[in-house]
Amino acid sequence: MGQRIHRRRRHGRRLWIRNRRLASHTTSQQRLTDGISSKS
Repeated sequence: MGQRIHRRRRHGRRLWIRNRRLASHTTSQQRLTDGISSKS
C-alpha cells in the first residue's frame, strides 16, 4: 500500500502542477463566459 501511495503521490505532483495551470486558464475563461451570459 505504501508503495502505491508513493507512486500516486509522485505522479500526482506533476499532474497537479499541470492541472493548476489549466485550472487557472479555465477559470479565467469561465469568468468571461459568465460575464457575457449575465450581461445578456
